[in-house]
Amino acid sequence: MKNILKDSLIIITGFGKSGTTILGKVLGSMEPAIYCFEPPIMKYLREFGMTDVPAKLLFETHFLQEIQGRGNMNVFDDSYCGNYTSIGTLIKNQQALRLREDAIKLLNEKNYKYIVKSTELQHHMELACFLFPGVRFVHIIRNGFNAVNSAILRGWYTDNYCNSAIVEDMVSDLTCDIPGFIDLDCWGLWPEWNAETRAACAWRCSVVDGVRFKNNYPDKCVQFKYEDFTASPRKYTRYLEREFDLSSTFLTNGYMGNIYNSSPGSKKIAAYIDKIVEPERTKFFRLNEKLGYVC
Repeated sequence: MKNILKDSLIIITGFGKSGTTILGKVLGSMEPAIYCFEPPIMKYLREFGMTDVPAKLLFETHFLQEIQGRGNMNVFDDSYCGNYTSIGTLIKNQQALRLREDAIKLLNEKNYKYIVKSTELQHHMELACFLFPGVRFVHIIRNGFNAVNSAILRGWYTDNYCNSAIVEDMVSDLTCDIPGFIDLDCWGLWPEWNAETRAACAWRCSVVDGVRFKNNYPDKCVQFKYEDFTASPRKYTRYLEREFDLSSTFLTNGYMGNIYNSSPGSKKIAAYIDKIVEPERTKFFRLNEKLGYVC
């Protein structure tokens, strides 16, 4: 079978808590699109070398199941199938596409776009271009002060978090495991840092990698700010429709009313911002300022 994902895969990425989930719902609910929420394989791309295995696994274990109506049916999950296609279509596909060849025939007949949400993939974007020929990206950036605040509230980047077996793509360290994508000059400091400084470093390195890719490969990446998207969701939805040759559905339109620009407020930000230590503090503030964000 040919590589069915070639020239049809779209990857949404950004630092965690930067709007990737709602952006995924918007793009994933359009037609003709099939959506995959944070497939684990995307966290381990560098483990596969330069092969076509990731594309095959992504299709077989995720997209094929979605089109056959065998995806996540838990209504409480962001990955719930009903978030991205109508229940009527799900039932129809479950009845009509029981055989693998029937599902593949349908996929070949329609010009489907295969959409993946995978946070903090910015450091693997060039690798993804080799593994998924013709892939395109949507990189969303959120105010660093707000994004880090949200990460801290979730309990991210503590010793327990970094050393947890459920956190992927970490490099083992005796004190605290280290994300492989941070600057090399930060590696020796990471185990000694508090969670606030680590989160600031992770945000900065993720954003820098995404912006660098966008600058080097402008035709492969769409990039915008979370604050702009939430301020004018319909404007950006129409832009995404044109960019990827997709059309909004009733589900897409429903998400428009759920999009809003939330900010934790200056008091909550002040509660952690002074805990970010040098030399990361200066780097973090400089990037925010360069992007037009102020504390």
